[in-house]
Amino acid sequence: MDVSSSDALWAATGLGSVARQALEYLVSHPGADEDAVAAGTGVSTAAARTALRSLEAELLAVRIEGQRVEGQPTRWSAGTCSRLPMTRT
Repeated sequence: MDVSSSDALWAATGLGSVARQALEYLVSHPGADEDAVAAGTGVSTAAARTALRSLEAELLAVRIEGQRVEGQPTRWSAGTCSRLPMTRT
């Protein structure tokens, strides 16, 4: 697949370019915090935070839960929440 085909597929998702870059970064850097996403994508921390929240709203990224340390940024991962209830068939 060439770059133009890839761009066309991404355009069909409705994600903005910063959100797309953030998602691509999270796929290869699970557990990254907002600062790492910002540095890895070349945007401000505020822009990365907005993109991550957008991805969260679309169920494409989740905040990693765990012991929250005061003053430390939230860690993120691409994917969906693994705590969803499983149903038996």
